[in-house]
Amino acid sequence: MAAISLIQQLTWADAREDVKKADQALARIIDKISPNKNYSLFKVTYSFGDLVVKEGMLHLPQEENRLISLADASLDNKIQAKLGYSPIPLFLTLQNCHEVFLDTGDRAIPLNLFNTGSLLGLFESIDFLFGRRSAPRWNVSAGARSLFMLPKVSETQGFKRLSKCYKLDALDSQLTHFSDHWHVFKSIAAHSAFTQSWKSEILVFSKEWLNNDLGWAEFRRYLFQHAWQQSQFATNKVELSLVWEMFLKTVALRRLKPTTYLADHIKHLMLIASGHSPGFRPADDSQQAAPLRGLQEAFLNIYMLKHYLPTFMHPQLLNTASSTLPVYYSLLFPTLLEGSPYKKNSSTIMLDLHGIHSLLTILLDKLSQNTFFVGSGLQGVYFNYFHVEPDQQGKIRSSQLIPEKDTDFLREQIDFPDRVFCASSAFWRGCIKIARQQ
Repeated sequence: MAAISLIQQLTWADAREDVKKADQALARIIDKISPNKNYSLFKVTYSFGDLVVKEGMLHLPQEENRLISLADASLDNKIQAKLGYSPIPLFLTLQNCHEVFLDTGDRAIPLNLFNTGSLLGLFESIDFLFGRRSAPRWNVSAGARSLFMLPKVSETQGFKRLSKCYKLDALDSQLTHFSDHWHVFKSIAAHSAFTQSWKSEILVFSKEWLNNDLGWAEFRRYLFQHAWQQSQFATNKVELSLVWEMFLKTVALRRLKPTTYLADHIKHLMLIASGHSPGFRPADDSQQAAPLRGLQEAFLNIYMLKHYLPTFMHPQLLNTASSTLPVYYSLLFPTLLEGSPYKKNSSTIMLDLHGIHSLLTILLDKLSQNTFFVGSGLQGVYFNYFHVEPDQQGKIRSSQLIPEKDTDFLREQIDFPDRVFCASSAFWRGCIKIARQQ
């Protein structure tokens, strides 16, 4: 794809239909303003896995699958002048989804998955409006960054076939952990032999859209409204801190002393249950998260995955406007933002799961007796616990039972009737299902 088609400078008249498809309310507001040709917009196209934002700075695609920073001296001066008002200028997702995540160097921590019609760069743009400097630390990927397959896909001969077909390098041939999967998916999707076309598109607003007079009040109000919705984590964190204090007092009165490892995971499960941190869900067939059909073909026909459905998982917030479906969290794929995700004792995963089960039962019981915490977002939430091995106490369910209540895990049996749900996946070893009562 030529560089000229990757970044297109547009007027409102050029971009109107794209915005209308993505966000009708925003399109109506801009139609009322009827901005002239001086209000530039940039339509930018990315491939799967591209980092739209890297280490807090917008990156733009160039020739030869190369992306450069908005601050790079080689970038067109006119683009820098238009978009350099913020490290992450305001942009609207036009096609497919983007994942916002933090990169610690050891882990990629998912924060949210934004679908078509989402506005990003809101906080940074509002900082610009008020003359503040932004220093964001997050990253944004084209498609889901925290994407993985449930079946184990580390068989040596299968990877030799993938490597031969898609010219994978040595690092891309390692799939020891779920966190390794995305690198392989990205390399496969970038190769000329890949069978599915996939791209994400964003529309970036130039500086003129923020430097305007009072006639733009409704546009600004729309930005503030969406920024407020995205900032609810910070405003509700005080409430969750009070819940946590109550929980610690309760377990202390019972003379229980949970390990730091268990306490950190329980705190994280509270964030997932209140809708502030994502769990994981099976990807649907919309192809928004990734070019899933092409990746499935690669692992079925070239890697030659045996027996199991090629189920992909991606991050998902609980109880969003678009979904009330349950999400899942695994002790073997920790995504904690605070605390240590790693064990420092010799207990088994089953014992850890029992410990979390007991402590969360205490927490939910205490919450049900106290209406003071009605704003915490934890009311009406329940947890189920799963493991691949049988539980002698009968409190932890078999992972074989997961698709009985969540049939989305069997969706692909329509296309692959001879394959079964991968109940033996490492993801189910110490897994907690978080759901809301309907």
